[in-house]
Amino acid sequence: GPAIAGLLNLLNATFGNTTELIISVFALCAGEIKIVQSSILGSIISNILLV
Repeated sequence: GPAIAGLLNLLNATFGNTTELIISVFALCAGEIKIVQSSILGSIISNILLV
C-alpha cells in the first residue's frame, strides 16, 4: 500500500541504494550500530552536498 511505498522511498533516500541498505540491515542484526549510524550520516551528508 501507500504506507509501505512511502517507507521504501524514505529508506531509499536515506541509504541511497539497495546494497547499502542490505549491508546496513546485516550490520544492525550483528549489533554494529556505530557502522549503521556512520553509513546513515554519510548518506545524509552526501545527499546534502551533491543534490
